[in-house]
Order: sequence, then C-alpha cells, then structure tokens
Amino acid sequence: MPRSEGGVDPTIVEQMLQLRPHIERAIRLGQQLHFKMALNEVLCHCLACWDIGIALLDVDAVVQFANPAFERMLNQSSNLRCHDQHLQFRESSLNSRFKTTVSKLARTERAALLDESAAYLVARRDGNMFYQLVLMSLPKGAAIDTQGVLVMLSDPSYQLEGRMEIAGRLYGFTRSEKQVAERILAGQTPNDIALSLTVARSTVVSHLKKLFRKTGTNRQADLTRLLLHLPAISSEQAARLGVVEDEKGLDSGD
Repeated sequence: MPRSEGGVDPTIVEQMLQLRPHIERAIRLGQQLHFKMALNEVLCHCLACWDIGIALLDVDAVVQFANPAFERMLNQSSNLRCHDQHLQFRESSLNSRFKTTVSKLARTERAALLDESAAYLVARRDGNMFYQLVLMSLPKGAAIDTQGVLVMLSDPSYQLEGRMEIAGRLYGFTRSEKQVAERILAGQTPNDIALSLTVARSTVVSHLKKLFRKTGTNRQADLTRLLLHLPAISSEQAARLGVVEDEKGLDSGD
C-alpha cells in the first residue's frame, strides 16, 4: 500500500526484519533469566529447609550467606561465633589456623577434604556431641563475585523426626513402628528399646519384624542403612506433610 494511503515505508519494514533476530534473542534471554531467577529461589528455599548448616565465607572469613540451620547451630556453639560478621573460633591459636585455612582454600580449587586442617570439631553449650565443621573450596567457575569458601556444619546427634515421617509415608509405618525405628537408628538394641518404652521385649521384636517386612529388609543393619538414606527434613516441615498417625501407645496390638 502506498505511503500516501497509510502504508508502511519499505525501508522501515526492512529495518524491522533486520532487527527481528535480535528481538527474538532478547526474548530468549529474558526467558532464560526468568528461569534462572526462579531456580535461584527454589535453591534458596531448599537451603533454608536443610538441617545441615551451610555458609559462604569470603577470603577474610566474613559470612556472606548462612542458612537457618547454620545460624541455629552457631548460636548453640560455645567455641565458634560470628563477630563483626567474621566467623571465628574463640580460642586464638585455633582461630589463627582457621583463618589461614579459609584464606588458603579461597584461593585454590583443591578439595578441602584432602587437607586435615579443613575439618573442625565445634563444642556445644549443652555438652552433647560436637558439631562437625568442614571447609570446602568453591569449584572453578562458581558464579560469585569474589573468592570464597563453602562451610558445612552438621549435628551428628540430631535425631530428625522428619525422617520417620518420610518413612511413615513411604512404608506405611504406624506410630509405634516409628518409635522402634527411631531407636534402631540411634543404635539401641531390642532390650534397650523395651526398657526405654517400658514394654515387653517380645512387643519390640514383633514391631521389628513388621518393619523388616514393610521395608524388605532382614537385619537391623540393613534397616538402619535404609533409614539413613531417607531424606533429612526438619520436624517443622514434617508437620506440614499431614501424616495421619494412630494415637495408640506402643503395644502389641498396634
């Protein structure tokens, strides 16, 4: 259509056609950015839900990020603290070695587990088993603006109630079976379990046989191994699962 009749200048059409690949590329980049932003939110949510403490330190041991589990354990520690945003041990000589290790790992790509000084025991205020702290160098190409170190802080004595909730959903454990499974996971024998729950040993053995049948295992060692490989979630998140439990105590009729 001629321009005098409201048509588009052919030159403009040609320019638009030349811009089309760039516009399409901009749309694709926008979609990729949106996906990465959504993925980042999901990953942050996963870290917030994890019961292993995760933190990111810069080369000077300044905390750049810490998930809730890390902050919880740090608050319960008697010899590790965050002072002026610096993660540090209260004992000076230990802290000096810690700072040196952080600085070294921040500048290398070597796996921290090859270095004994990259693992530390962290004392607790309640006197229970030590927390375990491990430093790891970040992999090459990590998308951060500065050199850094990944910190993992775990509690070996923390019994995850949520683990039994997951087991209940997967294998149909009753409340009593979960009580027995929890104690098996803690290393107790049937005699120990019977004493702690004030029931007959035969009742515990009966529930243990049901656990073996439901999980396809034959020994306590196999059952323990299976339970240890279940997802580790907090008791707060377990409550959101909406697991329906029987309200009976541990008895032979459960």
